[in-house]
Amino acid sequence: MTKKNDEIAILAVQCLRLGGAKCSEAIELNIAAAVAGGRWDEMNKWHRVRLRARRMQQERSLSLDLSALHVERARGAMLRPA
Repeated sequence: MTKKNDEIAILAVQCLRLGGAKCSEAIELNIAAAVAGGRWDEMNKWHRVRLRARRMQQERSLSLDLSALHVERARGAMLRPA
């Protein structure tokens, strides 16, 4: 992982710790500030942070769904008569 990717991942995790709406708000504020200041590299960075945060949320959700499915299958197997 490159230093730039590390930075994006760290910022995404920090934003996610704020919670759903606050995470989105923080990212949008950073994008708006970068656009207002004409800092296009900074704007692009925050767009990448937004995408990384969304991907992290999707991966977490999928992981939780798969864990729940595994538990349900295991529970069903235990309840079947032998």
